[in-house]
Amino acid sequence: MSSVAVTPERIKVVLATAGRDAREVQIVMSPDDWSCLWGTAMGDFDSAVTYVRSVLEGLPREHSFLVYDRYELHPSTTPNFLEDPEDARLREMLLQHPDGIKGTWVAYTGDGVAHPFPEPPPNG
Repeated sequence: MSSVAVTPERIKVVLATAGRDAREVQIVMSPDDWSCLWGTAMGDFDSAVTYVRSVLEGLPREHSFLVYDRYELHPSTTPNFLEDPEDARLREMLLQHPDGIKGTWVAYTGDGVAHPFPEPPPNG
């Protein structure tokens, strides 16, 4: 495995596996992302390097990119992070309701009766 920085936000890695053709993978993350990964998510530099190696080693051949988002590297076929459909749905709801979405947390008892918070459901 060898690597070289292509841009400040992209690292090219060449993966060479015995018996297989070498392939190029690009890691898409900024220096700030790297700092968050090793400092916040992993706790230390060596753990972050071990994490990156394990993700690279398990990367399916059809993916040529690892894209950083929320303390993780995600396999991708493009250099852009593919947004989670649920995140996209929530973002769209917030755009449609600029004053916020109002709601109430509800707990259901075993018999299906709803108990809105902050009132706790009855014991028993």
